[in-house]
Amino acid sequence: MSNICLEVKTCSTRLMIFSVIASLVLSVIKGGIGILGKSEALVADGLYSFYQGFICARSLITKRDIEPDKDSNRFPLLTTGQIWFVSSVVGLILILGVFDVFVFSIIRLIKAASGWIVDPSPYAFYVASFSSTVNYIFSCYSNCAVQQTAVKNIAELNHSFRLSVLISMIALVGIGLSRWAWLGGDAFAAMVIVVLIVKPVFGLFQKYQGDRLNTTSMGTNIT
Repeated sequence: MSNICLEVKTCSTRLMIFSVIASLVLSVIKGGIGILGKSEALVADGLYSFYQGFICARSLITKRDIEPDKDSNRFPLLTTGQIWFVSSVVGLILILGVFDVFVFSIIRLIKAASGWIVDPSPYAFYVASFSSTVNYIFSCYSNCAVQQTAVKNIAELNHSFRLSVLISMIALVGIGLSRWAWLGGDAFAAMVIVVLIVKPVFGLFQKYQGDRLNTTSMGTNIT
């Protein structure tokens, strides 16, 4: 393997490992604080972080496009059928979570319209701010990696983090509006986030195609 191939492999592997850890940790933090802090937008943001962490872990396990000297359709740990099954189970869990967020967001909007004061905790605002910063850093790092390498995984990961930044910013604005301007801001932001993540989540039910997997499965292409 040439030095260039080794560099590509190292860059891809390092970025994916960091992405898996960061995404899963953020998903737990955002999910917990969102539930305890009464923020549907932060919970929805956490669901996408979990999705992103799973996608990164799946690409890392299959080692797709990372070892150029090997057949990209060879999966050292799982077969394509097993990968599809696990992806479908995760997709089903995420769909249930997204549906739950959507329903509670509607209830929150109705309560806000009725004058009920259900504003998110300030900790939800702090976590959303932290999440936006972390996702932006990873987006910049993956963008630099895209410019230096031609590995498809990194390009897909870059699209995913760019969407993460957008989602975290929407959650941040929604929480801020709900606390200081409009009680329904958090719920409305949650519904917008649900619309953004539904398509990528449903992409988990598609048959895994290895190197033929398109960027839709990693998230919406933000240009």
